[in-house]
Amino acid sequence: MAIRLHELHPTLIHAPLGLLPVAAGLDLVCALKHDRFLDHTARTLWSLGTLGGLAAGATGLAASQEVKITDQNVEQAMLIHGLGNVIVTLGAASMLGFRAKHRPTITSAFVALGAVAATLFTGWLGGELVYARGVGVKRMAAAQGEGVKDSPELVTRESPSRFLKDVANGFVWAMRGAKKVATGEERLTRRALSLGA
Repeated sequence: MAIRLHELHPTLIHAPLGLLPVAAGLDLVCALKHDRFLDHTARTLWSLGTLGGLAAGATGLAASQEVKITDQNVEQAMLIHGLGNVIVTLGAASMLGFRAKHRPTITSAFVALGAVAATLFTGWLGGELVYARGVGVKRMAAAQGEGVKDSPELVTRESPSRFLKDVANGFVWAMRGAKKVATGEERLTRRALSLGA
């Protein structure tokens, strides 16, 4: 069974979700009692976690174009999920820049832990999109609504160009959605934040 283009995002998202909290935790340990090895390890994890976040973000943009969405609340939830992860990734990149030149402080460690805590919400929302609403899941006969479009297999001639096109289209989709919310043209619904019935 071959992996499909839209399945790359859930495959890569575990790297930043695992590495960034550990980096923030090590920063707190190093802020309390400096240890060169742990300090170096934390810097390495900030680098790997940030790169992982960038890869997960790019594949998330591509996946947003490969999945089928029929409910506006689900589309808004997907937008919140993506924009929330942009904030997390920007926070990780900022911490990476800070940690490249400085030792962690109690303040920087708690800021990092707070920023990483946002991944609890964005990760939960991503899980709800898939497991509660079926986004990106191949439809079964009895299922309705969300699912997946005709996502190509990952290792094909079509896949690289489709991936780049999907990333670009996903970026445009996210920016249009963010603009609509920011200008008041569209209001976020409570259901988009909880995907509750």
